[in-house]
Amino acid sequence: TIHVGDSVGWLNNSEWGHTVTAYEDGIPEEAAFFSTGGYDTEQAARNAWPDGDIEVGESYEHTFEVAGEYEYFCVPHEEEMVGTVIVESE
Repeated sequence: TIHVGDSVGWLNNSEWGHTVTAYEDGIPEEAAFFSTGGYDTEQAARNAWPDGDIEVGESYEHTFEVAGEYEYFCVPHEEEMVGTVIVESE
C-alpha cells in the first residue's frame, strides 16, 4: 500500500527474466497502463515477450498517479507471479 505520487520498484534477483505487466481490466479506469518494455497494452506486452523482460540484476520502477488497486503479473510466470499495488489518496 502506497500513496498517490509514490513509486514502486521491482528488482529481479532471480535466475530468470521477469516482467511487470498491468492487467488492463485490473487498474483504475483513469490510470495509465504500465509494463516493462514500455508497451501500451496488455496484449502488446504478451505478444512481445520475451522482449520487455527485466533481466537478472535489472530493475523497473513505476509512479502511481491515480488512487485505486493495480493488479499486475509476470508474462512468462503468470500462474504463480501476480500482485496488487494499492494506492491511497493522501
